[in-house]
Amino acid sequence: MSDAEIAIKNARFLYRGRLVSAEIGIEDERIKMIRKIVRGDEEIDAEGALVTPGFIDIHVHFRDLNESYKEDWFSGSSAAAAGGVTVVVDQPNTRPPVLNLRTFEEKRREAKRKSIVDFGINGGVKGNLKELKKLEERVFAFGEVFLGPSTGGLEIEYSEFEEAMKVVKRKKFCIHAEDGHLIRRFSHLRDERPESHSLSRPPECEIFAVKRVLEISQNVHFSHISTKGALDLISKSSATCEVTPHHLLLSISDYRRLGNFGIVNPPLRSDEDVKALRERIHEIDVLASDHAPHLPEEKEEGASGLPGVETMVPLMMSLVRRGELSLNHLIRMGCENPARIFGIEGRGKIEEGFYADIVIFERREREIRAENLHSKCGWTPYEGFSALHPKIVMRRGEIIFDEGVVGSGGSGREI
Repeated sequence: MSDAEIAIKNARFLYRGRLVSAEIGIEDERIKMIRKIVRGDEEIDAEGALVTPGFIDIHVHFRDLNESYKEDWFSGSSAAAAGGVTVVVDQPNTRPPVLNLRTFEEKRREAKRKSIVDFGINGGVKGNLKELKKLEERVFAFGEVFLGPSTGGLEIEYSEFEEAMKVVKRKKFCIHAEDGHLIRRFSHLRDERPESHSLSRPPECEIFAVKRVLEISQNVHFSHISTKGALDLISKSSATCEVTPHHLLLSISDYRRLGNFGIVNPPLRSDEDVKALRERIHEIDVLASDHAPHLPEEKEEGASGLPGVETMVPLMMSLVRRGELSLNHLIRMGCENPARIFGIEGRGKIEEGFYADIVIFERREREIRAENLHSKCGWTPYEGFSALHPKIVMRRGEIIFDEGVVGSGGSGREI
């Protein structure tokens, strides 16, 4: 007689902070039991490999709508599933931007029709104060709130952000902290050299924006911090923050290899800033990809953004295997903290009663190759990097990735 519908056998995973060897019983989308031995109607042998909760990426740009030529909800969620990400949160700077309920519902309809993973959709802030209360009832959160120029044209002044904070009472604001006035002051440093993008958006732009926002409110989440100075300020506050793999693994020196393909906002930083973020990663709350795909021809023209939802977790798992990041902290940043900070119930842990969002990893690392990835953009800044990839990914107990094969679109739910 079986104990559960599905049993994951011979697994190694973090359970209440300790690495254990045990088995997981799954029934009705949730983890029913964790025992030494579980019998299932269907059994999946993890073969002693590492098993983690499904990761929650609170910062993706899955494009779609008028930009579906470079990503849509099916291709983006396929990349997420293949990368061990079972929940994503999409940002509002699409074409058209999510500034009202009509556009929110249009994007939500596409997500429900195409997404493989579960999802939330953020609302934007720009000239829409009268819409915010209605949006608050539907969106996952607000932001990125852009305080400087970036993809999508949603830059606002601090005064408008402050007014938005007075209107919205129950949803979190996620801040893209680069000061627009300083960016324009340094714009003369931008020339045809790719690395000049970093010179024209120096650390001061981020640090000043973080300082100014914290003067308005500490009840915020800072997206993709990239500098030691910003982390210094946030660590002394009650605000939370995230970091991306590209700000942990790439620096200004990578422009030599990537050229314009390395352009991103906030930009790639100095080796010193990268070193500081790596050494103080325990002070950073959340890991997020800022998956922002553009086609190669758009990158050659200087478009800002890097793909990353499929490579985020494999790259970080490689750091775990090399002893440069603890598995405990990776799970906190990638699973537990996003669920806690944003109130995503039943996610982020391998625990009885939680949704069975589960990743079984391969036993050996292999190199990242763009030809094996699922984003429409067709390239990666991590070509040739060694990474530990998922073998099987489950979302609410359903296998959505199995040794290279992704599930069907439309099975994801709004969180």
